[in-house]
Amino acid sequence: MKNILSSIVILILTVNQVIAQKNPIHKISFSFLVDESLLAIDPETETDEVKKELAMAAAFALMLTADDKPLAEVWVNKDYIRATNGLLMEHYEIVNKKNDIRTVVYPSSETFTITDSESDPNFTHDYEIEFIAGEERIIAGYKCKLAKIELGEDSNQKYEISIWYTEAIPTIYWGEYAYLKKIPGAALEISTLGLGIVADSINITNDESVFVIPENYQQVDDITASMLENIENSGDNLEYEIADNYLAYYDEELLLYGIKDFDGKIIIEPRYSIIQPFQNDISIVTDGNNKTGAINISGQVIVPFEYDNLTYSTANNQFLFGKNGKFGIMDEKCNIIIPNQYDELSILEKGYAIFLKQDKYGILDSNNNIVVEPTFDYIAEHTDSYFIATDNDSDDYVLYALENKKPIATYKYIVYAQADDLFLVVKDNKYGFINGMGQVVIPIKYSYAHPFVDGKAQVSLEGLEESFFINVKGEEIK
Repeated sequence: MKNILSSIVILILTVNQVIAQKNPIHKISFSFLVDESLLAIDPETETDEVKKELAMAAAFALMLTADDKPLAEVWVNKDYIRATNGLLMEHYEIVNKKNDIRTVVYPSSETFTITDSESDPNFTHDYEIEFIAGEERIIAGYKCKLAKIELGEDSNQKYEISIWYTEAIPTIYWGEYAYLKKIPGAALEISTLGLGIVADSINITNDESVFVIPENYQQVDDITASMLENIENSGDNLEYEIADNYLAYYDEELLLYGIKDFDGKIIIEPRYSIIQPFQNDISIVTDGNNKTGAINISGQVIVPFEYDNLTYSTANNQFLFGKNGKFGIMDEKCNIIIPNQYDELSILEKGYAIFLKQDKYGILDSNNNIVVEPTFDYIAEHTDSYFIATDNDSDDYVLYALENKKPIATYKYIVYAQADDLFLVVKDNKYGFINGMGQVVIPIKYSYAHPFVDGKAQVSLEGLEESFFINVKGEEIK
């Protein structure tokens, strides 16, 4: 069994472009929860390794909270979650509940990353949750119910997570707490083996800016974000690999980065505040004036330094750019494909892009012709024939045909299943699959299901301990 101390520390410590909706925001402050019995254990004399590790974790928890600083702070409304750890990390996480897109923001480097939660290993836990009837507690002024999750890597070493939650506050889930997504309300206490976190204060705010990324922050990939954060925290190792045989190096006098090869030969003198790793021999870089452009592997400028935001798509060699608060798209030669006239814009995929204008979402084609008028509160995604939007009068998701804009099916949740014309849907907390005509082709019976990857989807059935895989016909894959 893995070291319990590290498992507990991860469980209780890890707290890993949005438009906020107008609904109440609850701000929850968490502190450590430590069972007093653990403090009575002397790690020096205790012979039981499990108890010794728990005692060390308890002492570590008390040490970290000696200054009464919150362990974590979470802001939540029905559409978004923001979670930040006040002890060990400077970055924070924003979760868009409508499409499960995670944005991790790094203030120290003024960067952020965007990932699909379904592809993040932290969000693929499939724990069975047992809801305990008749159990109630008051936490931070809210009446809470009890749920439990059993964890363990073998039959001899198992332990239980207790979750006290309130249905009066929307569900919260983030980082290693992704399993809380299945809890029908905000978890206010999470504990196992005498250690955990508990809400000690809850306030209501209308400050929607907590869900908005600062305009001057630049989107980078996960590797770049991790690298920049490590550099911010290291103070000494200020070189990192950006391509085969190329390193970014830091000039501590100029406070800027340049590029050199592995032999130490200078390729580009220090002139950039950020150099992202090369993709297709293209690197997104930011100059000393916080303007962003792009260079090739030889250091030649291929996109001038005049943009506030710049993202490169390797799939179609296009750039999504932001300038003067508006977004557009250009090709690798800086020819404008879509002018920067939109408040939000996705990269062109399958000939279409989702845009936001005057607080409404629509879809346009590669010629900047509007094919779906901006009348929707939110459009989650599209294929070459369909798009998925939320119902403007409810929280339901609706599948539409791109050709005639007519609604095809409505469910609590719909997402493209990444296979043929199949869509993953949720109804009455059960998962299944429909086709592009709205017909149920794989029964809506699963307690959980994922989109297809390489022709197979992972699903779970209530009552079965382990998940399994099915093909696009709904047949179990042995």
